[in-house]
Amino acid sequence: LSQMSSTYSSEWEENSDWLKLSFHSDFENVKPYEFSEYDEVYQDVKKINNQILRFASPASLAKTTTVHYCLATSEGLNALSDNTVLGLLGLFGTKEEPRTSYGIEENKAPKIRDGETVKVGKISYASIDIVLNSFSKEDILIKLNNLINHNCIRVMIHEQYFYADYKNYQPDFEEKLRSTFSFLNEHCYESRFFEDLI
Repeated sequence: LSQMSSTYSSEWEENSDWLKLSFHSDFENVKPYEFSEYDEVYQDVKKINNQILRFASPASLAKTTTVHYCLATSEGLNALSDNTVLGLLGLFGTKEEPRTSYGIEENKAPKIRDGETVKVGKISYASIDIVLNSFSKEDILIKLNNLINHNCIRVMIHEQYFYADYKNYQPDFEEKLRSTFSFLNEHCYESRFFEDLI
């Protein structure tokens, strides 16, 4: 990020109504913050946020994010909050196959799985309903169809699946996105930032 030019900062700001950037992780590790204490998380978030502010704009810095692998200690969560993170999207599984993120107690997880946003301390939590690169195009539409009773459907992608030089490149990834957003549009969903809903 330190090599990113600040030449386009005004363009980033002009497009911040539909495109925002946020901290995810400082390095690629399966579970980078599973056991991290406050200082490590705080410094990593601060370092990345400072770069976003430098080359993009304050308007481009999101107030919500997803930490890689959705794991953080209570100290790590405090560090995120102290870096202006107001909300975290996570993976909470299903009733049949539950999963928890960010140490959320299981008694709060069913509401999150059902599409609600739950606030714990200073941070609001919501579930990522589908990670598009994890499913075939056909399975995506089946999963989305099962979610149309939700007021909000949260979709996540990992953009590297677009690129042919990526080891797990998905040639149909763009088509997955097109079919997903067509489906949501046809069912009258509108795009929103998570920070605008909390």
